[in-house]
Amino acid sequence: MRCILEVAQQRGTITPEILGHLYAVLLEAAWEWSEQTFGTAEQRGPKGALLHLEKESREAVEAIGTDNLTEELADCQILIWDAARRAGLGPVELLHAARQKLEKNMARQWPMPTSDQPVEHIREGEE
Repeated sequence: MRCILEVAQQRGTITPEILGHLYAVLLEAAWEWSEQTFGTAEQRGPKGALLHLEKESREAVEAIGTDNLTEELADCQILIWDAARRAGLGPVELLHAARQKLEKNMARQWPMPTSDQPVEHIREGEE
């Protein structure tokens, strides 16, 4: 896996098939490690991973503009995978839900951002 990632990084491109394979291999490795280290999904639900995600998200914000941002974002991704698995969602279900949510967000109206603060969609009956 590491070799394929290094070649893809050097080229700057990767095929969807290879990306899918790498995603699946990395996801499985992360799940196995999490289960061995922190217990099974039956022993611990998604709450711990989500609370840890809050912490790592703040660290990612603090890492903006530094060499640590990539690592902090990777921590966030691993915790999202773990929380989803502990909530009973497999990778296909999570990707399907992400696609559905993206479509929902794309159908909404959004104000133009004026800062780095979060932007909320315009709610019905509100300006």
